[in-house]
Amino acid sequence: MLSTLDPKIFSSIEENAELRHFRKGENLFHQDEVCRKIFWIRKGICRSYYLHDGKEITTEILFPGDFIKSAKSFVLDIAAQEFAQAITDVETWSLTKSRFNALKEQHPELQKLGLYLVELHSLWLEDRLFQFQTQDATTLYLNLIKRHPDMIRTVPLTYIASYLGISLETLSRIRSRIAKNII
Repeated sequence: MLSTLDPKIFSSIEENAELRHFRKGENLFHQDEVCRKIFWIRKGICRSYYLHDGKEITTEILFPGDFIKSAKSFVLDIAAQEFAQAITDVETWSLTKSRFNALKEQHPELQKLGLYLVELHSLWLEDRLFQFQTQDATTLYLNLIKRHPDMIRTVPLTYIASYLGISLETLSRIRSRIAKNII
């Protein structure tokens, strides 16, 4: 998405952004800390998750081209409710909130991009809620691997199960039935 911007704007972003590398398992930001940066994933896979009763609940799995941040924390300057973690080795561009705001002032096109990203995220949330309310676990899994076929090889099954809101055992049964062509 960034690559579709006017080259001058893209250059300005590159000049202000920091190229960051995160090793597998490393956090990009932490729960209970203010998220002061927005990250654009260039390479690798990340997840967003929170802790509930000592259990990790994966809320998003993000791929190259995706943005990752704690929106509420980033916008309101309050502690993040979630963590962002590298599932694989990850390379990102990161922008601080102050630099991002300054760039939006210099390049009004970035304000449009920001609004577009909010709209896309809103649509994604609406779709995810609809799926959770209308689809069974098998359908959720089949739709997920249809959209992201590489996920099975690159994302631990525990994260996939958590993202789908099911136990690892349920996911294993679903995968077994699929392998046996029962579904």
